[in-house]
Amino acid sequence: MSGHTPTSPGGDDFMTPEFMQQRANDLAVMSRHGLMRNASTLDDATLAAWLDGARIQGSADYFNGFTVLFGFDRHGQDFCVIKSDDEGGLHFALIAENGRS
Repeated sequence: MSGHTPTSPGGDDFMTPEFMQQRANDLAVMSRHGLMRNASTLDDATLAAWLDGARIQGSADYFNGFTVLFGFDRHGQDFCVIKSDDEGGLHFALIAENGRS
C-alpha cells in the first residue's frame, strides 16, 4: 500500500486518475489479506455508533497516543480497534471473519 494520500491544500487532488488507480491497487492488496480485508478507518462519530451495542472484552491504554479495544461487535464478530487519543483523530478497526481462515 502506498501509505500516502495525495491532497492539495484545498483537498481536491484525491480525485486524480493517479490517486484513484493507486487506491484501487491498495484495495486489491487489502482484499487478499485476511486481517486487512475487513479493516477501516473511522471518525469519532462513526466509531461511537459502531461501538454502541458492542461487547468490549478488554482494552490496553498504556500506549502513548492510542488505546486498543477488543471484543465482539453487535453481530458477534471479533474486533480490535486502535482508538486515537486525539479528539477528531482517525481510529483503525479490524473485524474478524467468522468461519473463514
